[in-house]
Amino acid sequence: MNKTDAQKIIQSVATENLPKNTRRYKWIFLDGGLGENALGYTVDRQPVEGKIVYTDGEIVVLKHGAKAIFTAVDHSILPESTIFNIGDNVRITPYSRRRFDGTFLYEPVKSADGVVTFHIGESVSYLPLDRGTITSQYLLDMIDLLERGKTSSYRTIAQVLIDAGATLEPLQVNDDPDPENIIKSPPAITFRIQCAKLSGYLNIFYDRAMDYYGIHVLDSCSTIVDTISDIDFTSMAEVIENLVDDGTWRMAKVETIHKVRLAKKAS
Repeated sequence: MNKTDAQKIIQSVATENLPKNTRRYKWIFLDGGLGENALGYTVDRQPVEGKIVYTDGEIVVLKHGAKAIFTAVDHSILPESTIFNIGDNVRITPYSRRRFDGTFLYEPVKSADGVVTFHIGESVSYLPLDRGTITSQYLLDMIDLLERGKTSSYRTIAQVLIDAGATLEPLQVNDDPDPENIIKSPPAITFRIQCAKLSGYLNIFYDRAMDYYGIHVLDSCSTIVDTISDIDFTSMAEVIENLVDDGTWRMAKVETIHKVRLAKKAS
């Protein structure tokens, strides 16, 4: 469903669910894309909790908040097995990009000394690596590509890896300080993967001889089962998406807070 059709449904729903003296209301449409804050930055969607006031095969509408606020959720991002009833109170958590520590990008960052920092409009999930200790410029370039390289969605390559399980184990890094060893011991980062497409590891390395990147696909026993060679920086995102993106990240999480008691049919 598109935003225009969703707005028409919300207008009808608002007429039926607001007091007659209430003429203004706010509305949000969740379709799997990013939102926009008051400053104009694109931001991830946060969880919404409210009462179901409308549902059909294409959309679910919640009324929530102390003021008149409606949220319409496209059925395409909701689990098919979920049953929605008018009057149920539910909490819907749409997909939001995360950091490697599991926190969402919209959440503040707390430093070791207790300082809390908010990053408005943050879009990058930084690899948990100390750049100051890395000796290989090729490895630093790879890290930058993984952190900022865009995929076919609004996620970066790093966020695709996070959604595929890369937070389950610490990253493994090969950074040989001797530049003479770059061929036999290439700069590399290994990510744990646990998704419908792969249970194992991705070893992303720089091939100095060919001046391209490569990827070893390993099973859960760290045995190489496939190798993709000659990957340039413009193709890295597509290759990794094809390897690990199973599409489940798009689905919102639905929790029933209070289920309406349905009237029993007369016998």
